[in-house]
Amino acid sequence: MSNNMATIAESRKAVEQLKMEVHLDRMKVSQVAAELLAKDDPLVTSVPAAENPFCDKGLFCVLF
Repeated sequence: MSNNMATIAESRKAVEQLKMEVHLDRMKVSQVAAELLAKDDPLVTSVPAAENPFCDKGLFCVLF
């Protein structure tokens, strides 16, 4: 009897998981990678030093 109850519990878990997965929007890895590699994304492509607001402008301090 307990084996039957375990099987029913596993089946219910599987059904609940499938119900949740029905509403997921699945995309191919290649499509997601193409969207992530935007040409104007400064985190992916390098930013020229002249345009980088966080680049040192030559003002720095050296301590000895």
